[in-house]
Amino acid sequence: MTIVPLPTRDDFWDTIERAWSMIDDDGLRARLFLDDPYDRLAAAIDLVNTHTQRMLEALRTILSEYTAPQLAAWDAHCERALYDLDREDVHEALDGSDDGFLYCRGFVVAAGRTHYEAVLAEPLKWGLMDIGEESMCYFGTHLYEELFGEWPPPTGISRETCSNKDGWP
Repeated sequence: MTIVPLPTRDDFWDTIERAWSMIDDDGLRARLFLDDPYDRLAAAIDLVNTHTQRMLEALRTILSEYTAPQLAAWDAHCERALYDLDREDVHEALDGSDDGFLYCRGFVVAAGRTHYEAVLAEPLKWGLMDIGEESMCYFGTHLYEELFGEWPPPTGISRETCSNKDGWP
């Protein structure tokens, strides 16, 4: 019997990069780092409107090969990434109601590790207001339910807005 390790945080981000590499994003993710905030916003809108759903389809293909424990671990990393973004200063940059802010954080995660780490470090510089990707927020949870007939085990944290008490003084 072969023991397959559970995905690490790096593996989580690698699957998102692999999914992006399976589609042509027309260079839009790189444009999220242009100096002009309007150019970044235009790139993000184009990503959401034309490419993110295709990336999620590719991600589905990758994750559909995972075992239940692997997919649960992957989803826990996604939940942690969303939780870590759940901060007042990030909300100031991304905006949105409770659900809207969650969806904006979903876009940050879906855009990949580079964008995620930039927004964590300097939300007002790299965050994009009102750009959301709702599907990413519970992607692993819904796929887990589809494949295994139940939700993954709870992690003890929540991806919901204002659940990160350290992020909301």
